Amino acid sequence: MAVALVAVVALGDAAPIRAQGEIGALAQTPVEAEALQLLGDGLYVSARTQAEEALRADPDSIVGHYVLGRAFFDAEGSLARAMFHLGRARELYEGRALPYGELHQELLYQTARLAGQMELYDYQLELLGFHDHLYDPDLIAERCWPLMKLDRMEEAREFANAAVGSPDAWQRSAGLNALCAVEGEARARGPYRAACLQALESARAEVARRGEDEEAAGIAVDAYNAALASAAALQIDEARALAMEGVRRFEPTGANPWQLLVELNLSDGRMDDALNAFAQMLHWNDRQPASMRDQGRAELEATVAMVLLLAGETEQARVRIERALDRPDRRGLTTDGAEQARGRHALLRRIIRRVQAEEAAEQASWTGRGAQLVEAVVSAPSDLFGGFADEERVVAVLTDEGRLQDTVRPYMAGGVDGLSPWLTPELVDLLGPAVMRVALRDARERDAEVPAAAPFYLGLEAEIAARDGDADEALRLAEQALEAMDAPGWALARARVAAVAAEAARDDGQDTRAHELFQIALDSDPGVLRRLGLALPASFTAQGDAASEAADLLARSPRFDEERGAFVVAVEPAPNGLRACLRSPSGNELRCVVAERPGEDEEDPLPLPQRLAYQVHHELFAARIELSTIDLGSLDGHTNGGSALANERLRDLMAEPDR
Repeated sequence: MAVALVAVVALGDAAPIRAQGEIGALAQTPVEAEALQLLGDGLYVSARTQAEEALRADPDSIVGHYVLGRAFFDAEGSLARAMFHLGRARELYEGRALPYGELHQELLYQTARLAGQMELYDYQLELLGFHDHLYDPDLIAERCWPLMKLDRMEEAREFANAAVGSPDAWQRSAGLNALCAVEGEARARGPYRAACLQALESARAEVARRGEDEEAAGIAVDAYNAALASAAALQIDEARALAMEGVRRFEPTGANPWQLLVELNLSDGRMDDALNAFAQMLHWNDRQPASMRDQGRAELEATVAMVLLLAGETEQARVRIERALDRPDRRGLTTDGAEQARGRHALLRRIIRRVQAEEAAEQASWTGRGAQLVEAVVSAPSDLFGGFADEERVVAVLTDEGRLQDTVRPYMAGGVDGLSPWLTPELVDLLGPAVMRVALRDARERDAEVPAAAPFYLGLEAEIAARDGDADEALRLAEQALEAMDAPGWALARARVAAVAAEAARDDGQDTRAHELFQIALDSDPGVLRRLGLALPASFTAQGDAASEAADLLARSPRFDEERGAFVVAVEPAPNGLRACLRSPSGNELRCVVAERPGEDEEDPLPLPQRLAYQVHHELFAARIELSTIDLGSLDGHTNGGSALANERLRDLMAEPDR
C-alpha cells in the first residue's frame, strides 16, 4: 500500500557536514569528549548516557544538549525532544557569542534536517538560509525538498538545477534527486521516469567511483525513486528490476524497496514473489534506526493489511489498517501527503469491512439461519457507522480534482490507490458512475499518448457500465480490456474486470462465456468474488452422509449459486476427514480443500461438515499466500536477532567495544 505505500523519498538524511572528530575538539570536559566520540561511533545509547551525565554536571552544556538531541533524533525517533535539545544547544551557543565554527554549523544543519522531518518547512528554510549566510559551501539542494512541500515548485526546480551544476558530488546527487521529485509532482510519466533514471545513473557512478566503501551511502533511495517512476511509466518489469537493485545492500533510509516490490508483485499476481518480498520488507524495516523506521510505520502496516486481506485473514487485516489510521506517519521525507495516506487507508478499511460482512453471511449460511440474524443485528450498527466515516474520509480526500485524476491514472503517484490499480474500481461504488465517468475522461486525456494505460481505462469503463445496469456495454468493454490486459502489472485488475464481465455475461444469458470469465478471475484473484459480493455458479456432488451434509451447507452459501453445467464442487471422504474439490465446467481440477478430524487432544466445536465449509470459504476465496512463516511481530516494536544493526544495538546496550 504499500508500501505505502508509496512515495518518492528525499535524500534528507545525509552524513553530518563535519566529522565528529573535528567537533570533538570543542568539548570542555572528558565526559563531553566521550559523548561526542560515542556519537561519532554510532553508539547512541552510550552517547546519550554520557550526554545526560554532562548535563547533570552542567545543565547548560552545549555539547550535552547537542549529543542528547542527536540521540533522540537518529536513534529513538523522538523528534520533539530532539528539537528541544538541539534548539537549546544553539540558543546557548549563540547566547554566549562564541565564534561561529564547526559545532554551530552542525547544529544548524541537523536542526534543519529535523525541522524537515517534523514538517516545519518554513523553519527549515530559515535555518538553511542562516547557514548559507554564515558558512560555505551553501546548502543548495537541501532547499529543494521544503520548497516542494510548500508547493513552491518553480523555486524548487531552480535550486535543483543549481545543485546539479555544483562541483560537489553530494549537491549534484541531491539536485538530481530533487528534479526527479519535481517531475513526479508534475505527473508526466515520461519526464518523471527520465529524471529519476538520470538521478540513479549519477548515484551508480558515484558508488563505482568510491568502490566498496561500506560506510558510504549507496543507491537504495535513488533506485527506489527510479522504480516508482518506471512503474508510473507503466514499465513494470523495469520497476521491479530497479527496486531489486536498491536492496542489494542494506542502507539506513526511509525508503523500503521491498515494500514497493510487495505491491508490484501483488498487482502482477506473483504471490510467491510477493510473499518473499513481504518477509524481506519486515526485515528491512526492523533493521532501520528509529528515526527512519518511524517515518513509514503506518504505510508498512497498510501494506501488511493489504497482504492479509488478499490472504483471507481479514480480522488481522482490520487490526493493522486501524493501527495505520490511528497512528499516521510523518510525511516529512515523502512527496505523498497526509491526505492521500488517510484516504488510502480509509479505502482499504472500507473494503475490509465489506469483506467481513460477506464472511459473516457465509458463516451464517453454514451455522444456521438464526446465527445469520444474530450476526446481522450485532454487527450492523458499529460497522455501518464506521463504514460511513471511512467513506466520508475518502470522498473528502478526492474532492480535490487533481488528486482524483491521479487516483484514476494507474500507477501514478498522488492518488489514494498507490501501486494497486486493482483498488481503483472500488471508487465507482463509492463516488458513483457520473463522477467516475468524468474522472475517467480527464485521466484518458492526460494519458492520450500512453497506450499501455488504455486497457485499464476500458476495464474501469466496463465497471461503470455495469454499475449503471448496462450489462451488454459492460461485457463489450470488458472483453476489449481483457484482450489487451496481459502485460505485467495488471493481473489483479484483470481478475476484477473478468469477474465484472462474468456477472454481466450471466445477466445477458451467455452462461458459457460467464464460466470462462469466472475462471480467469479465479486463476489470478479468487478473493475478488467475495470483494464484489458475487456468487460462483456451481453444482454439488457428494459421496457419503457427511459429504452430503457438507455439500448441502456449501449450497446455501452466498458464494455459490446452484447451476447445472457450471463449476462443480465435489465433496468426498478423505483419509482423515473430508475433501472438497472445485472443478471447472470442463472437468479440470482447480483447487482442493481438506478438513481433517480433530486429534484426540484437540478440541474443535465444529462438526466435520461445518469444518469443511469453513475451510472451503477460507481457502477457495483467498489468494494462495502462506503467512505461517512470516513474523509480523517486528512491526510491534521488537527487533529480530541476527541483523547487523540489531547486534550493534546490543553491543551499545552492553557497552561492548566493536570486535
